[in-house]
Order: sequence, then C-alpha cells, then structure tokens
Amino acid sequence: MALWSIFALVFVAAIFVIEGTFWLASDLRSSRKAMTRRLAERGRSPVKAETVNVLRDKQDAFSLNWSALSEFLAQTGLKVSWPTLGLCAAAVAAVVAAPLWWFGLNVLIWGPASLVGGPALVAFYLMRERRRRIDRFGAQLPDALGIIVRGLRVGNPFTSAMELVAREMPAPIGPELGLTMDEIGFGQEVMTALSNLYARVGQDDLLFFVIAVGVQVQTGGNLADVLERLAALMRERVNMRLKVRALSAEGRLSAYFLSAMPFVLFAVVSLMSPNYFTELKDGPALVPALLYAGISLVGSNYVIYRMVNFKV
Repeated sequence: MALWSIFALVFVAAIFVIEGTFWLASDLRSSRKAMTRRLAERGRSPVKAETVNVLRDKQDAFSLNWSALSEFLAQTGLKVSWPTLGLCAAAVAAVVAAPLWWFGLNVLIWGPASLVGGPALVAFYLMRERRRRIDRFGAQLPDALGIIVRGLRVGNPFTSAMELVAREMPAPIGPELGLTMDEIGFGQEVMTALSNLYARVGQDDLLFFVIAVGVQVQTGGNLADVLERLAALMRERVNMRLKVRALSAEGRLSAYFLSAMPFVLFAVVSLMSPNYFTELKDGPALVPALLYAGISLVGSNYVIYRMVNFKV
C-alpha cells in the first residue's frame, strides 16, 4: 500500500475520532437538556429557593463566575467541555505531525509544530463558530426588538414581550432570551439577567439594548419608542455589514484558494507520483523551505484578514 493512502486513512480515522468524541460529549449532556426542560415548567408548580439554587449551580449557563475562556466558549454556542476540546486538539495535532514525520523531520521540529498547530486549528474553529453565531444573533436582534415594541404598545409588560420573543424566534436568540427569562423567573434582577445575556452572546449591538432598558428602569420613559429607533439603527448596520461582506468576498475567496493550494498540489502530486517527494526528505533545504512556507502562509492570511474585515 502506498504511503499517501496510509496517511489518508490516518486522516480519516482522526476525523472519525473527533466526530465520535463530539457526539459522546453531547450524549453526556443529555441530562442537562432534561434539566432545562424541567426549568421551563417552573411556572406550573412552586419551586423552593433552595431547589432553585441547586439547579443554578448545576447549570453552566446560570453560573456568574465565568472566566474569560469559559465566556468565550459559551459565546460559540457549542455544547462541549474543555476536556473534549483537549482531545480534539490532540487528534488534530496528530494529523499535523503525520506528514512532517513522514518527511523525516527531526522531532524538535514536528513536535513543536504539532503542539502549536493542533490547539491553533481548534481555536480557529472556535473563533469561526463564535463569529457565525454572533452574526446570526445580530441579524435576528432587530426583528426581536420589533416584537418587543409591538408587545409594549399593546399593553404587555416588558417581561411578557421578552417571553414572546423566546417562544417565537429560532436559535440563537430564542433560547438565549428564554434562558434570560428563566433567570428573571428565579428572582434575578432584570439588568443582571440582561448583563448575563450580553456575556453569553458577546454581540456589540446587544449592549445598546441592555443600556436602553437600564436607562428606562432607572429614569423611566417610553421604552417602545427607544427600542423602535434602536431596531431601525441595527437594521441599517446589518445592511451595511452585508454590503461590506459582499464587496470583500473576492478577497476571502482568494485567501481560501491560496491557503489550500499548496496542500492540494502536494496531495495530487503524491497521488500521481508517490516517489516524487522521497528525494526531498534528506535535502538540506527542506527545513528552511517548510519554515518559510509556514511563516509566509500565516503572514499572508493575516494581511488578507485585515484587508477584508471592517468594523461597521
């Protein structure tokens, strides 16, 4: 069997290991989902304060002592634990180390490269998922504010309007607002619950909503008019972000293409001629060339990222 097929099988096996670990972690958290369903039924029966405190201690989402890393993980929306992420990083590190080891590089080279590459790729994936979830939340937020405004104008209290959004709107904004209403139902102050919502989501426009509600709670005023103007402003910002993203799509596509091209060429050449790269394994220029290629790839992607990402 050719070496390229062996490494292909190793790569596929690593993917299955990552996927299996993820689903295993999801199954282990099924009890927590059942707990969430029980919390949703809190209005049908009285709950003692001691029981509420126990449930809040067991539910990660109600924890107010988040570290920065835990807050970052919560903002991704992924139901994984840190040990699971550690296993995923180890599997990715093994995949990174396999081709470097096949080239015959010293352990002082492929060892640090795999130790850095595995966590870096996992961190990149988490950052991507966090950004996608924040973008989805930002796109839903103006419609959610519109529902709240209509609820306030027909005479419903603010909490009832929030519950309507939690029931009617899909993820991520629906479940997040539902969790906020659970906290308020457990006796948490409205501003504290909204601050926890902002910490769980991390969307910039959401801070304006929290501040608007805070001002209304402290000084009074017509909250419906304030939220209506805020929703119009958020819609304009969302449209501007979409325009910027459309104009910068060519740059992002170029980054994806240029980043994948070296690996695609290596795979294609190895498939067509398995012995093509064997002579390079003992060459003196192999290590400098790989270091230069890696540094250039990271640097070019950073430059392109700065060119196509704008803060609106």
